[in-house]
Amino acid sequence: MRDQRRWLLALPSCGTVVIDDGALRAMFKKKSLLAAGITKVTGDFMANECVTVESSEGYAIGQGLVDLDSADLRKIAGLQSSEFNAALGFEPDPEVIDRNNFVPFDAENHAPPGTPSARHVVVER
Repeated sequence: MRDQRRWLLALPSCGTVVIDDGALRAMFKKKSLLAAGITKVTGDFMANECVTVESSEGYAIGQGLVDLDSADLRKIAGLQSSEFNAALGFEPDPEVIDRNNFVPFDAENHAPPGTPSARHVVVER
């Protein structure tokens, strides 16, 4: 990978964010992850820590830096950005993981050993 984000792969993952199929397609198109596409959050992490992003089938698709801690992320998972203020009492940025803070696992960037890789996921385009 000839990318300045490669250092993200060296960070330990502090948790997992599971996303739906729509968010999966968006992330493969190099879009940011929004809360509406999140179906599950596991682990305890702080904002700006590294998490693994998984498909609904359990495939690791990449690693990224989250903009919110795990407690707040659980509160807004599946919500639209217009609902954040009611759930949190404040309005964070709509992106949970900015596209510039995400590195997908592919032939060059491998998922951690023992983790099913997204290379086996077929995404309709």
